[in-house]
Amino acid sequence: MDTVEINNSTPEAHTTEEYCENNDNSTPEAHTTEEYCENNDPTDEQSTEDIGLIISLAPPRVAVNQAMHYMDNFNSGRFQKFDFGPKENMKLYGQKIPPLYNLSAVTAPIAFFYGQQDSFFVDGDYYESAELLPNVVLIHRISYDRYTHSDFILARNSTELAYEPTYKLFKDYDDGIVPPRVKVPDNYI
Repeated sequence: MDTVEINNSTPEAHTTEEYCENNDNSTPEAHTTEEYCENNDPTDEQSTEDIGLIISLAPPRVAVNQAMHYMDNFNSGRFQKFDFGPKENMKLYGQKIPPLYNLSAVTAPIAFFYGQQDSFFVDGDYYESAELLPNVVLIHRISYDRYTHSDFILARNSTELAYEPTYKLFKDYDDGIVPPRVKVPDNYI
C-alpha cells in the first residue's frame, strides 16, 4: 500500500508556528498540512506546545488513497465511493462518476458535535446529513463560539465542552435512555 509521511518534515517542531513555517509545500502530504496551517490558527484554548507534541506523536504515515478519497469527497461536496478516474469508474461502477454511498442503509445512531468555527462542518450541513441518515439522535453545537475542528483534540476545555456530552450520550444509551430521532426544521437552508 502506498503511504506518505505526514509529519516527517519537522518531527522536532515543538510549536504550530514551527510546524507550519517548516512545511515543505512540494510534497503530496503538504496539501493536508497546508490546510491545517491555514485553517487552524490556535485558539485561546489551545497550547502551541501541546500542538507540537501531538503532531510529533501522530502516526507518521497515511495511505495515499485514503487521503485522496477524503479530499475528493471534501472538494466535490459528495459522499461518494473512491474515484479511480472515468475509465476505471466505468469498469467498476458502470458510470464515469463514483456513486454516492447509500446513507439510508446506516442504522447506527449518529450524533453530530460541531464547533461554530469548524472549517470542515459548514453551518446547516448537519441538517442536510440528518435528512439522509435515518437515525440522527443528536446535533450538539459546542457552546464556545471560537471552537474549531482541531479543538476537539487540542483545546484544553474539550473535556467539558465535547467529551462530557459525548460520554453522557453513551451513558444514557447504556441506561436505556434512547433519544428520539432529530427533527429537521423545514427552513434550515
